[in-house]
Amino acid sequence: MAAWLRPVACEYKSANDFRLLASCRQMHNQAHTIPSMATRNFKTAIARNISRLTGHTEPFLLGCIERPKLRSHGEFSIPIPKLIKTPLATGERIVKKPVDLSKELAEKFPQDPLIRTATPQGAFLNFSVHPVEFIRQVVTQVHTECDGYGMHPSLGRGRTCVVDYSSPNIAKPFHAGHLRSTILGNFVSKVHEACGWKVIGINYLGDWGKQYGLLAVGFDKYGDQAKLEQDPIHHLYEVYIRINKEAETDKEIDVKAKEYFKRMEEGDETALSTWRHFRTLSIASYTPLYTRLNIRFDVYTGESETDAHIPRIQDLLAHHNLAITDPADGAVHVDLDRWDLGKPVIRRADGTSLYVTRDLASLAMRRERWAFDRAVYVVGHEQERYLKQVFRIAGLLWGGEREEEEREIKRRRIEEKKHVGEEEMEPDNHWTEDLVHVSFGRIHGMSTRKGNVVFLRDILDTARETMLEIMRGNEEKFEEIMEVGTDANTGEGKEGASAQGETTARLTGEAAVEQIADVVGASAVVVQDMQGRRAKDYDFSWERMTDAIGDTGVYLQYAHARICG
Repeated sequence: MAAWLRPVACEYKSANDFRLLASCRQMHNQAHTIPSMATRNFKTAIARNISRLTGHTEPFLLGCIERPKLRSHGEFSIPIPKLIKTPLATGERIVKKPVDLSKELAEKFPQDPLIRTATPQGAFLNFSVHPVEFIRQVVTQVHTECDGYGMHPSLGRGRTCVVDYSSPNIAKPFHAGHLRSTILGNFVSKVHEACGWKVIGINYLGDWGKQYGLLAVGFDKYGDQAKLEQDPIHHLYEVYIRINKEAETDKEIDVKAKEYFKRMEEGDETALSTWRHFRTLSIASYTPLYTRLNIRFDVYTGESETDAHIPRIQDLLAHHNLAITDPADGAVHVDLDRWDLGKPVIRRADGTSLYVTRDLASLAMRRERWAFDRAVYVVGHEQERYLKQVFRIAGLLWGGEREEEEREIKRRRIEEKKHVGEEEMEPDNHWTEDLVHVSFGRIHGMSTRKGNVVFLRDILDTARETMLEIMRGNEEKFEEIMEVGTDANTGEGKEGASAQGETTARLTGEAAVEQIADVVGASAVVVQDMQGRRAKDYDFSWERMTDAIGDTGVYLQYAHARICG
C-alpha cells in the first residue's frame, strides 16, 4: 500500500495537502503548475476545445485554467476576461463582453469523453468532469506512481526549510495550542519533504527565564528525586504550581528565584547542572509521546541556546542605527511605526534581553547552522503581530546581504535548472523574505472525563482508553485481535531518529489490543484537528472524534484496513 494511504504514519503526501497549507503561498501556487497526469489530461481537453472556438493557443489556455472557489461550480474554471485582454496569435483581439463570451462558449462547447458540462457563471466558464473517468485516471496514476503520487521533488531541490513547531514549556502544561502546533507543524514538514526540500524539524522549548529560578527554588523545598525520574513533566509541574502559589504571599521566594536565574545567566555551574538535569529528563519524557504520533524532531533546542548570539544582534541593531534608547526609562526599542508595527522593546533598561531579542538571536543561530532558505513558525494567531515585528526587524538587519547572496543563489540555480527545468522550481527569494507564520485558531473544551487535560500524555491516554472501551464492546472482534495480534514499531523515538530505520515486532494478547487502541486513538486526535479549518477556532469533542462513522480518524483507519484486506 502506498505510504500516503497509511493514516497512522501521518505522511500527508497526497495532492490535497497543498490546499490545506495556504500559508506556504509560493510552494502552494507553484505545486499547482505541475498538475497530476490525470488533471493534465482533463485540462488539455478543455484547452483543446476552447482553442478551436476562440483562436487562442492551447499553452496559453492551459495557463488560464484554475480551480473554482466553490466546489459546486465544478472542477475547473476559466476567467473569460483573460481571453479578451490577451491578443490572439494573429495579433487580433476578441471584442465581446465577458458574460456574453462565456455564454457563447458554453453553448458551443462540444461533447467530450472527459468533460461533462461547460457552464457560464458570470465572467467565468466552469467545467465539470465525468467523475467515473476522472476516478479511473487518478487511481491508475496512484497505482503506477505508488509512494511517489502527489510528490514534486523538483520544487525545493537543493533548498533547506526549518520548521519551528510544538514548542512546549518545560514544567508547564502542554496546552491545546501546542497540540495544534505539533500536528500542523508535522504536516508542514511532510509537505515540504514531498516537494524536495531538506527539512529541519525544530522543537524550540521554553526552557529559560526567571520561572526556572522559581522552579529550582521550589524543587529544593518540595522536589522528590524518585518522582522526578519516574515522571519528570508532571512532577516538575506539580512543584511549579505549589511554589508559584506560595510566592503570591511570600515575596522572598520571588527574590530567591531572580537570584537563582541570575546565577544561571552568569554561568554558575551548580545552578546550570540542575537546570540541565530538568531539561534532559523532560525531553526524554516527551520523545516517546511524540513517537506515538509518529513525529520525530531533528533538533531539540530552546531559548537557553541563544545567549551567545544576543551580543551580535545588539551590535547589528546599533550598526544599522535601529536601536533607539528611550530617554524616559532607558529601554531600547526599534521604530516600526512606518509599517504600523509600533516600537517593540529589544532591551530592558537593566540590559536584559526580551523574547524579540532572543528570537532574532535564534534566527541568526539557525541561519549560521543550516543556511536555510525558508523558516516556518507554526504558532497560534495571537502571535501574528509579534512575528511580523520579528520578521520586519530581520529584514532590516540582514536585508543588506541580499545582493551578494542573490548572486550566489542565481549561479547555483542556473546549474540546477540545467537538470530540472525552470517551470518546475520555486521562485528565488532572499531568506528574510521567506519567513512564514503558519497561524491557527484555538481549541475549546479539551478536557478528559476526569478533569482538564494539561499534558500531551493525558490527551493520548484518554484517546486510547476511549478506543479500548469501544473495542471491548464487540467481544468477538476483541478476542480475534488478541489471538491474531498486530505489528508494532520497536524504534526508541530518539532525537533525529528516522522511521525508515525501525524494525517491527509481533504483539498478541492485551499488548496487541492496547497498541491498536493507541494507534487509532492517535489517528482520531490528528484527524479531528485536520477537520477544523486551520485559521478558525473549533470545539473539541471526544464523542465526535472517536465516532466510527463519518470523516473521523477511526473511520479512516477502518477504510485503510478494508483496502489492505
